[in-house]
Amino acid sequence: MLVIILMQAGVQINWSIFLPLSTIAFILAYLFTENRNDLFKVLVNIPFSEERKAYKLINSRILEYISKTQTNESISLKGLLSEIEKTFITNTLEMNDGNHNLAAELLSISISTIYRNKKRDEKKND
Repeated sequence: MLVIILMQAGVQINWSIFLPLSTIAFILAYLFTENRNDLFKVLVNIPFSEERKAYKLINSRILEYISKTQTNESISLKGLLSEIEKTFITNTLEMNDGNHNLAAELLSISISTIYRNKKRDEKKND
């Protein structure tokens, strides 16, 4: 935002300097975040990060269901919750290289829930 204001004021911006400086700013923000929630908020704003992809996917699924309620379409709350659960489990497994134990620990669920969800997906795909 500051760059746009400076450009409108007639200041010449050298992009070869701006890009490394902005990268350093993101790295510093990454290093000095106090907890994982703050870190996630920073990483969601970085294009092409895994956190941004997961955030956009989950948001799009939820917005899809919300839009159905606005058009008086009937939705299955159980289906919505199942879809969100599947999305969270899939993203957590992807971000942890398929480590089922770590994913179960991070999501505070049993490992059998992960395998049950996986088995349900395989049945749907068959």
